[in-house]
Amino acid sequence: HLLLYPGVEKGKEDPQVSLSLEFVSPKKLDKEIKAVVIFFLHDKVNNRYLSIQDTDVKRFSGKKKESELSPIVSLGCFKDPSNGYLVDDECAFGVDVFVLEDEGKTRVSFRTPIEERKKVYTWDVDVKKFISEEPRSVYSEPFTFVSNPGEVYKWRLHLCKGVYVKKKRYMSIYLCLLQMENQTEFPLGWKMDLEFELSLTHHDTKKESRSGKACFSVEDKAWGFPKFIKLDDLRDCDGVKVEAEFIKMSMQRIEQKPKPKPKEESSPSNKPK
Repeated sequence: HLLLYPGVEKGKEDPQVSLSLEFVSPKKLDKEIKAVVIFFLHDKVNNRYLSIQDTDVKRFSGKKKESELSPIVSLGCFKDPSNGYLVDDECAFGVDVFVLEDEGKTRVSFRTPIEERKKVYTWDVDVKKFISEEPRSVYSEPFTFVSNPGEVYKWRLHLCKGVYVKKKRYMSIYLCLLQMENQTEFPLGWKMDLEFELSLTHHDTKKESRSGKACFSVEDKAWGFPKFIKLDDLRDCDGVKVEAEFIKMSMQRIEQKPKPKPKEESSPSNKPK
């Protein structure tokens, strides 16, 4: 259960709105459960989420089924309608829970059904210039879907004029994982599972879409479709619109043996620069 405590600190000049997590199970809890917990508060004015992650791992047991209180925002800030947290006497909280298992694996236990805006990045491409000129590939500007400035990872789209024997016959589209300057490497021994959709709109109305499930890691930082659309279908276009939509994302530890890649999805031979 997600528990809300609106300003319980009596005597404080600026009490906090706090959240905690309660472990509920019909069975007796006979071992300690450790979890990483991330709380969310929806800003309805700017349609974004404030995320709070404690540095300490939460521990639950038969004697301790509720976590410590995690302050989210001050009560005064929460009540101010201009901040977007409490609007028309309504607010929205959420939580992500990552359970740490004994064998070292990590799995997403559950996520609250908080409604989020669609995570879509749009890139307008001069396709006529792309087809007729060198180089063979172009990159979009880096982008991120997280409003938290401390977010580590950024992304960009990569367009190629085909790969291998299909060079200059197809447009290839890849989603590439980048990192900010304060990080040097993707965390070793972890993977990011991502469900996404790439779309291309040409001639104003025709839309081609491909859905995929990718696994990003130290070895694999780009996934996509080498034969997304034939270049001949785009030669009389002035421009196209390329979109990347993130549907579901999670982080977890990986086994030493790598998983095989899906047949349709693949990584480009050259890494993002």
